Amino acid sequence: MALPKIIDPVQAFNTLFGNFVPANDPAAAAAAARERVLGTSVLDFIKGDIARLRGRLAPPEQQKLDQHLDSLSDIEKQLSGMTASGPTCTVPAMPDASQFPKLRQYNGGEPYFDAITNAHIALIANAFACDLTRFATLFMGDLSYMGNPLGLPADNHGAVAHTYSASPVGANGTPVGAGDPATWALLAKFNRYPYSKVALLMQQLDALGVLDNTLIYVTSDMGNPALHSTRNVPTVLAGGVNGIFRMGRRLKMTPDCPSTSPWCAPGDSTFTATTNSHLLISIAQAFGVQLATFGNQPNPADITGPLSGLT
Repeated sequence: MALPKIIDPVQAFNTLFGNFVPANDPAAAAAAARERVLGTSVLDFIKGDIARLRGRLAPPEQQKLDQHLDSLSDIEKQLSGMTASGPTCTVPAMPDASQFPKLRQYNGGEPYFDAITNAHIALIANAFACDLTRFATLFMGDLSYMGNPLGLPADNHGAVAHTYSASPVGANGTPVGAGDPATWALLAKFNRYPYSKVALLMQQLDALGVLDNTLIYVTSDMGNPALHSTRNVPTVLAGGVNGIFRMGRRLKMTPDCPSTSPWCAPGDSTFTATTNSHLLISIAQAFGVQLATFGNQPNPADITGPLSGLT
């Protein structure tokens, strides 16, 4: 079931640590146990009432009730007392809301983008260290507003992405000349910012002793922003994954344009695409999910099997 994004770091803190019970605090553990008993008894009553009604409803309405029961189960899990685990697990301080009095972009939240991002990174790192969650998504919006912290044009889309003039290798197989290095600088400046946040997350995970057990998957939605092209998309894997993937190197895949065909046209016999599906299959298998295919493509080979060279 898809979960809505959480913009407010304080809300994220309450979601992750609101029912958190430190292992060395007996009073907090007892209070959590009382709340758990009360909350569970209420949920049991509600589920019993719904179960009595279920038999009177048509199948579509029964499916809706089942979805409600699933939601109640999620609440039940939140009510259960969570105990700290891990040698470096501590309750972090609640994010200081005064650092981001406004949150939403284009509604006054732009000056606080950096503080909001850093607060979420700290929460993710601590939640991993306490084993409160084993999955998190950090989605960073663009910086398309006046006075952004990088000094980029206010219109990142038109003035940064669409002014990009790539080299022959990075121009989606249709290079015109050697590209314009002056147009690469703004995009490089933009890219350096989100990747610096990835580095910050890695540093915090490492300090908490969980980086080597974590996989960070960083990517973009396109390889050439000027063309809205999804070819040659840069992807970074970081962390240890318990040694399953060999880190500290670059895998150059075929779509980077082989030297025998600098134009890299899709119809060229020397061009063989390597789809992202293979990488996603590898990631799933690294975490014990027996997945053989991922996605929908006309050619089954494009969506079948892991990415070679990762292990």
